[in-house]
Amino acid sequence: MRPEDFLSLARELASRDDEASLRTAISRVYYALFHNARLILRSRHIRVPKGVSAHYEVPARLRELAYDENNFFYEALASELDTLRTLRVKADYHIERPFISPEHVRQIVRRAIRLKEQV
Repeated sequence: MRPEDFLSLARELASRDDEASLRTAISRVYYALFHNARLILRSRHIRVPKGVSAHYEVPARLRELAYDENNFFYEALASELDTLRTLRVKADYHIERPFISPEHVRQIVRRAIRLKEQV
């Protein structure tokens, strides 16, 4: 299993208009970028915590890496992870509330694919 597999599924789900597919697309996009970020950190021998704290630590460590390597991409990826984490929580846990539009979900998926291509 590779992070790209989640992105492919997210693209497919985002092409639908039903809310369950759109919410699941956001979740898959988040995890695609999250696991990609973990791979980046591990490739530089940066320890990545497990559990809930990882969802906050991975972007924080990416920002540190961005500063250390003067790499704008890592900062952009960290920011996108923070944004997607918030959306994923809304998608997964606040199902009684209205969600974002199908077009917004598609824009998010396209943006994630562009970020992934920069790795």
